[in-house]
Amino acid sequence: MFSDYAVSCKDEGRMAWVVYAVLMLLVYPVGVIALYASLLFKNRERIKKPEAEREEDEGLRSLAFLYDAYEPKYWWFEVFETARRLAMTGVLGAISPGSTLQLGAGILMAVVGFGVYCLCMPCIETKDDILGVLTNFQIFLVMLTALVMKVSGGEGKGVGVFLIVLNVLTGVVLLGFGAMQVYSYKVDFENNRTSGAGLALGVLKGKKKERESAGDVEEGGG
Repeated sequence: MFSDYAVSCKDEGRMAWVVYAVLMLLVYPVGVIALYASLLFKNRERIKKPEAEREEDEGLRSLAFLYDAYEPKYWWFEVFETARRLAMTGVLGAISPGSTLQLGAGILMAVVGFGVYCLCMPCIETKDDILGVLTNFQIFLVMLTALVMKVSGGEGKGVGVFLIVLNVLTGVVLLGFGAMQVYSYKVDFENNRTSGAGLALGVLKGKKKERESAGDVEEGGG
């Protein structure tokens, strides 16, 4: 317990909580990843099919959140991404908090994430690949800067400014991608509305011609 290091989880009356924590560890971090991996592996051939066939497959609809953001050949990537996030939070937080070992482990995890994103570029949307690369690189720089500050005893002017600028730039990139996405939705909406109006106008003109033709036939017959 961080509030009082004199309290041990092995003290009398606390073993039940230790057992509970171990069970929850198996249920959530290990269990969720194992479940994702099992479902994706079992359905990998169906996920690799063309998009039209996947959409018609009712059995895959409940699993779409696990693979629809990635290219079919990277059907497994959500397992890696979930494991990476858990490692950067739960695992990293348990490694000698505040030590250089913890920072070194964080740097290693960030490098692995950065490398996998650069090599695979797994997302269907290019902007998502770019964001994945940028965020992992940002984590690497933050961890590296924190390690330098710790080793140097907090010396070094401008380090805080560097971290602020780094996070602001990442935020600007995110906002830029968001604005581009909104603009693309707006353009698609306008195009669909225009094409829909044109289609409706064409149908009306066609019906008008049919009525005129029918009138001419009746007049000719009369």
